[in-house]
Amino acid sequence: MNNIKIYIPHYSKLIERKPLIAKELAAAGINQFTFYEKFDKECITEEEFSNDASLIRTKISNFIPEQVINNFLRDGLTQGEKSLSLKHKNIYKEFLETSKEEDILLILEDDARLARGFKNIIETLVSKAKFSCINLSAGANKEIVPLTNDKLERLSLTEVKHHPFNTGTEGYMMSYSCVSKVYDIICKKKLCLPIDWELSYVFMSSNLECHRVIPCLTYQASMTGQFVSSIRDRGTDY
Repeated sequence: MNNIKIYIPHYSKLIERKPLIAKELAAAGINQFTFYEKFDKECITEEEFSNDASLIRTKISNFIPEQVINNFLRDGLTQGEKSLSLKHKNIYKEFLETSKEEDILLILEDDARLARGFKNIIETLVSKAKFSCINLSAGANKEIVPLTNDKLERLSLTEVKHHPFNTGTEGYMMSYSCVSKVYDIICKKKLCLPIDWELSYVFMSSNLECHRVIPCLTYQASMTGQFVSSIRDRGTDY
């Protein structure tokens, strides 16, 4: 894990999450990671964001249904979503400024829960697979997180060309060169989307590849009832 840098975007007021994700990582044999607590939602400014409808439609019209787009345009980004998007964006910046080209970024959000054998799987993926980005996320589907050796032995990667972050961003890895390209694309326009939509736009509008690991290796505790979501306070029409 020496060349894998783990960042955990964390909302500092959610004090119950920090020891739980730390315990989860320690149980997996991982003790080196960084909690990223800048850009909490009370501290952000609006200058990095846009609510321009044409920009939003340009980014997501080919992978988000029209009714959902209309609902999003009606409601806009929540403060929690703005905060999380800024945390991810600035983690990329810090990683690029402090890392070497052979290093790999692993982001685990503070509600991520990890599959059995997580550390060994990640090390195997890094040593044997050439990749730009791997989405580890099962989202809310905690049932498909592998729990048996039999499932782990059938681990595979598949490229995802359409909406590659539709399961969320609680767990994903990117190579240094991929982080650099993603950061460059994100910086060209103001943020206007939740980070999962933002990343799907980036990968679908570029020649970057995103793979998904099957079975998935992480799921979101805030989507399965363990935590209440700190970023989404919308209705059910999404």
